[in-house]
Amino acid sequence: MASPLSTPRRRRFGALVMALAIGAAACAGRDDDVAVRGRGEPTGSLDVQAEIDPSASVDIDYATLDGGEGNLADFAGTPLVVNFFAAWCPSCVAEMPDFEAAFQARGGEVAFIGISEDARVSDSLELIDETAITYPTGWDPDGSIFASFGSFTMPTTVFIDADGEIVEMFSGALTREGLDRLIDEHLL
Repeated sequence: MASPLSTPRRRRFGALVMALAIGAAACAGRDDDVAVRGRGEPTGSLDVQAEIDPSASVDIDYATLDGGEGNLADFAGTPLVVNFFAAWCPSCVAEMPDFEAAFQARGGEVAFIGISEDARVSDSLELIDETAITYPTGWDPDGSIFASFGSFTMPTTVFIDADGEIVEMFSGALTREGLDRLIDEHLL
């Protein structure tokens, strides 16, 4: 009797399981076991992304969670930390209070924006309320902004200097200390 999953179906199923496992591992990481990519050498044990193009345009429109619009280029002249998050990502949720603390401590020296990858704006708003985030937030329901940075693991944080140049990307959750270190090394 034939197996319920034919060989091609079994391979596709195996590939799907592997992709989900890699995604879950990346979403669950902390800054001590995830790679940093950019101009410098990767650190950590998981280098899952290609080199970034520092000359890539950050003239990127996004929807705000209150129904307005914004553009990442609006932050020109100030170093910017862009954090991609989602309510369904435990590592994203865990790092959000550290991002808020860093935002408060930096006092405008560095701008922060969170970009939600949630499918429903209500999920994003609920998470922001729960985590008491006060820095600006946007919404990327179709993942196009996330994809434009070449990202595929959650959370991902992009560091953009005051000239609008992408200088570093980090895939995985950051602690407050890791976030401060990357800001000091790449933005100030």
